[in-house]
Amino acid sequence: MSGAAASGAAGAGSVGSVVRRFLAEYGSGTPSRLKVLDAYLLYVLLTGALQFGYCLGVGTFPFNSFLSGFISAVGSFILGGQCPLWPRAVFTGTPSAAKPEPPPVTPAPQAGGPGRQSSA
Repeated sequence: MSGAAASGAAGAGSVGSVVRRFLAEYGSGTPSRLKVLDAYLLYVLLTGALQFGYCLGVGTFPFNSFLSGFISAVGSFILGGQCPLWPRAVFTGTPSAAKPEPPPVTPAPQAGGPGRQSSA
């Protein structure tokens, strides 16, 4: 039994060291714009969790209000999470990161030519 407790304590120590290392590397190696986006995502996540917890604890009397707030939080989280995936050209205006546009499609010429009707 003491072996299981010792391995549990060692596991808790290793989790703590992993968290400390993650926070140290996140603080030094993450750009400040990404930190701002992460803070916003954390805020939206906590807002949605608070609304869901309120719904579980108090009830859903104004159910439309709960749905609108919770779906808004989920949508904001999804759209905010997409920001780092957008191409850099969207933010900088440089076309180097964007895909080139395909050439325009010209309509095929008609058999009778323009303004002529075919005889049937």
